[in-house]
Amino acid sequence: MASQKTGLILLLCGISVISGRNAGQVVRTPDGYLVSKTPATWKEAFVFCAQNGMDLVSITSADEFAAVIEALLSSKINQRGFWTSGTRFGNGGNAFVWFSTGKPVVFSAFANGQPDNYNNNEDCIEVLSYSKPGTWEWNDYPCTERRGFICQERIC
Repeated sequence: MASQKTGLILLLCGISVISGRNAGQVVRTPDGYLVSKTPATWKEAFVFCAQNGMDLVSITSADEFAAVIEALLSSKINQRGFWTSGTRFGNGGNAFVWFSTGKPVVFSAFANGQPDNYNNNEDCIEVLSYSKPGTWEWNDYPCTERRGFICQERIC
């Protein structure tokens, strides 16, 4: 039990260190999304959203994906990729979960040929303008790379 408490304290301390980042240019959309242009790793994005009472976005339906695309377009932030809370579950394979909710990814909008887990290192899901401008799709990408990100109001 003592080692579990120590681990929790270390995790909380780690979050405060990571969270010293400023999200820079942020746009809050009328439909409850917050879009950040400032590139962050997946973990930094997750922590920023949590510290602002929000979750890194989870996309569970075509309608929700359309709303996210609308938020990206209305934010007028010109960036190619944005983190979601989607992350690979387990070792390899193409099973993903929404980290914000713990639920499996059922609906998906991966681009053709994705997810490909290139170099066995692409464990996080980004939404990006992938194959042609104005077309938004999903891609698996290394979580340590920096991308814009999308927060959403907490789902209870």
